[in-house]
Amino acid sequence: MVNKSDMRLLLCVFYLSVMNVVWSRSADAELTNLRGEYLGQQPPGNKPEPFVPALFSVWSDRGFHLKSSVYFSPDGTELFFTNQTLPVVPGRSCSIWFMQQRDSTWTEPQIASFSSDYCDQLTHYAADGSRIFFVSKRPVDSRGAPEDSDIWYATRSNGGWAEPYRVDYPINTTSNETGAVLNRDGSMFFSSDRPGGSGGFDLYQTRIINGTFTEPLNLGESVNTGAEEHVVCAAPDVNFLIVYRVDISNTADAGLYITYREADGSWTRARSMGDHINGRSATGASVSPDGRYLFVLSHGNGIYWLKIDLIEYLKDNSLNISDTLIETLLHEGLEAALATCVRLREKHSDYVDVDELLLNQRGHQLLDANRMIEAIALFQISVALFPGSWNAFDSLGEAYLKARQVELAVQCYEQSLELNPNNTNAVEMLRKLRKE
Repeated sequence: MVNKSDMRLLLCVFYLSVMNVVWSRSADAELTNLRGEYLGQQPPGNKPEPFVPALFSVWSDRGFHLKSSVYFSPDGTELFFTNQTLPVVPGRSCSIWFMQQRDSTWTEPQIASFSSDYCDQLTHYAADGSRIFFVSKRPVDSRGAPEDSDIWYATRSNGGWAEPYRVDYPINTTSNETGAVLNRDGSMFFSSDRPGGSGGFDLYQTRIINGTFTEPLNLGESVNTGAEEHVVCAAPDVNFLIVYRVDISNTADAGLYITYREADGSWTRARSMGDHINGRSATGASVSPDGRYLFVLSHGNGIYWLKIDLIEYLKDNSLNISDTLIETLLHEGLEAALATCVRLREKHSDYVDVDELLLNQRGHQLLDANRMIEAIALFQISVALFPGSWNAFDSLGEAYLKARQVELAVQCYEQSLELNPNNTNAVEMLRKLRKE
């Protein structure tokens, strides 16, 4: 005889099984109806929206674990991206995939003909559509795979792609080269950890003259720092560059940075693209071929897209909302921070939502980087703005505990549990803390 507890368990399992079928069929239906421009997706506004989540979200059963943004061909009828196979096999885990638009309908994703068994990562589709650039550790000759990453490209041939070609010196060296972006004007940007740079990887610029690349020039201290900089994408008219910057000693500030080209050809100091981009752990980006949209790769979440208007807005506006709030709280107090939040919400309402999710994500980035004072400050603002959120109190409790402020941690976990009696994490943490 089945008791009530077992019956509830069976009903729960049955419900989840049914919902899994529904979700799977829903995703399959979405993927079989990819038609028209940009895979038939509803165009986004100024705030990031998921791009084909049934395909490019890691939460989907059909989703890919992306290692690059998505890159459309200049005519918009092909789409390329890098997929990382799981489990990870060092040196052989990444491959380049593509989709094509045929009679308005997009084909199923498949591996590109020029992608090898080695680790290949897509970097850029040339503006004229004649070449596609990628980074690879594939063997150059019979001696086996090189120890460094090199820049390769494949050219159009009879409707397909010819055998890939490794770019010659002075672009590729015995150091690592990544992220080639070839522009309409013949200029090319790439990253390298060759000797003479500012840090790990620096950005360099070269130009094709009579079919040959000129000696690369370091972009200088306005772009390159003691951290690592990797070129991500450029404007169609090369008026801006987006760079991925990461410092292993301060991972909380890792993310996408933007620099603008001045009239004299120099570059402005690279600045963060803001919480609504980097709060999603952004690591890559690309510009649509028509220049209307920006695609952003969010590590662990998939692809987002938004209108390109953000690029112009960032010239005169900082969207590092959380940093401003933290600084205000630490120097002027909580009331001043909350007033600042109201002002920033109104000022930047077209581009960013100062919501609980944004504050929580940024707070955990700071916490993971052991920047406890800043993390606690941001979580304090979060619980003040969202006093009914059990998750906000749970996060503040976690921060207090990591800072060894046990009594305050207990108070936060108790408040979180009061708001949500089903918060098992708070139950477990309180059990451990009270035992100690």
